[in-house]
Amino acid sequence: MDPLAGEQSASWAKDGYFIVRNFLSPGDVRELRRSCDIVLDKIRGESSALGHVTANIAYLTEPRYFAADRSALLRLLEFAGATRVRHLIENLARSGEPPLLFHNTQYFHEQMNGDWDGNWHRDSQFGMPNPEVERQFALTTTAVHFRVAFVSDDRLEFVPGSHARWDGAEEFQIRKGPVQNGSMPASVRIALEPGDACVFHAWGIHRGTYRRIPIRRTLDIIYGFGPCRPGPATPPPTCFGDGEILGSLSQDARCFFESFISAYRPYWSTAATEDRK
Repeated sequence: MDPLAGEQSASWAKDGYFIVRNFLSPGDVRELRRSCDIVLDKIRGESSALGHVTANIAYLTEPRYFAADRSALLRLLEFAGATRVRHLIENLARSGEPPLLFHNTQYFHEQMNGDWDGNWHRDSQFGMPNPEVERQFALTTTAVHFRVAFVSDDRLEFVPGSHARWDGAEEFQIRKGPVQNGSMPASVRIALEPGDACVFHAWGIHRGTYRRIPIRRTLDIIYGFGPCRPGPATPPPTCFGDGEILGSLSQDARCFFESFISAYRPYWSTAATEDRK
């Protein structure tokens, strides 16, 4: 095994995250940021009357954002499906886990009005109000955030080791109690410089902190070993029903996204049926 991959796997097993410094070159940062900023500019333009207060944008692969520059969408898709990105995560698979699947994209940016501290959470809790159901789900599945910073970013906080165990009493009280954005014991702040990547377990206890300054530009891609969450949180098809877009990708990226399509298509069909009722 590559010694670096071994170190990453060890950090993942122990802490639930690891950092890869200088994962992207300055040129790659510039080009990938341009693709993401197209979406940010579009969203801010659409919400300028009210002020854009959300801290992140999901589903960057909506084709409407890239009507004037399809190459920017292809660049984003190629990166999300890139072998070097996937190999970082595939090396973390437990024995018997399903193949890696794409799930979603997010773009984190600075607040436009108001600062706030996000709520502590495990991504596994969304759509699962019953803690015991969530606990069993989190112990038997794996979802992964791959995050790369385009400017310096220290706004992710994570509780090392929480991916591999259930909450302690104080952690559960904070995560599920009335004040979910208070101080969390044993948490660490993860600082990234431009081009750095961070891989962290989506079921670990974490939160973001959101500020107006300095600027923030961080791309986050979510993957899972098998479908992350079929049902209410199923990712939408976005651009993946467009054969022309898929046909423009490299063979490796296209095959990767075809696996995503195959896994989620039954849920898309069910959602369309429900919408017609």
